[in-house]
Amino acid sequence: MFEVGDIAYIRISVRGESQRAVVPIKVTERVIRESLEGKIVSYVVRGPTGEDYEIDPEEEELYIRLNDAKAVIVDEAMAGVDKIINKAKMFEQRYFAKDIIAMQPAQSGLGKDVENIITP
Repeated sequence: MFEVGDIAYIRISVRGESQRAVVPIKVTERVIRESLEGKIVSYVVRGPTGEDYEIDPEEEELYIRLNDAKAVIVDEAMAGVDKIINKAKMFEQRYFAKDIIAMQPAQSGLGKDVENIITP
């Protein structure tokens, strides 16, 4: 997945904050452990503070490009927005369904274009 020397990005939880951050990391070592169960690859990476730590790529959100991280974050944000809007629609239907029906224009044989007709 990564080569030694690659710059990548990891999504982490920030202490004391509800949102997560994307942080650049540099791969300083690739560690391959081989056992009877198979091979496991992990990486030693260096963060912006200069501290090295080992990560398991199967357990972390890692990105090769910032645009990849951005796409995931935007998708998550849009899912949150959709959830809020759908909840508002649900409440609207539950509490104001009669008002919505009363506000709709009367159906006529002319179709939807009736509202757009300009009369002299």
